[in-house]
Amino acid sequence: MSRVIPRDRLRRRDWTDLGLAVLEDEGFTALSALALAKRLGVSRGSFYWHFRDLGDFEAAVITRWRELIFAALDRVLGDIASPVERFETLMRRTLASRRRLELAFRAWGTVNEQVAGALLAVDARRTDIMARLLTEAGVPGPRARPLARLAYWTYLGHAVTAGHPNEETDAVVDELMKLVTGHARNL
Repeated sequence: MSRVIPRDRLRRRDWTDLGLAVLEDEGFTALSALALAKRLGVSRGSFYWHFRDLGDFEAAVITRWRELIFAALDRVLGDIASPVERFETLMRRTLASRRRLELAFRAWGTVNEQVAGALLAVDARRTDIMARLLTEAGVPGPRARPLARLAYWTYLGHAVTAGHPNEETDAVVDELMKLVTGHARNL
């Protein structure tokens, strides 16, 4: 995992990307200025050149994580015209994805208020996106929000449980889509 970057070219992004990788692989307890500096082959002073303190670094890691999450959502949904297909694609891809970083953030959020707040904001935005897709698919607003929460809670539950066979995950998405499309038809 060590990567050495010439100090004159080291950027904040290098630190935050390494922070995300370490968080995913080793958890939040491995996020220290000294440990990260060693991995980058620089002094701890370089960390403090880029960040005021550990809290500043953590805020940058959270911001980078949020950027990556929502950029991935845009990539997944960008080229699909049908809202129903966008919703189904979103569910299939998120349930099929590796969720180690998600789990690491959720663990970190149990002991870090800044991370806990970021998780609440990310959860709300993801749910809003899902509700919007459902509304665009024809599900009435009062039904769209609870269905979006159900879908999101399905994702979270899936994220925190051990891996499941693809067929089982596919069956869950199929059932969820029956709910969604049934609500869209029964206006």
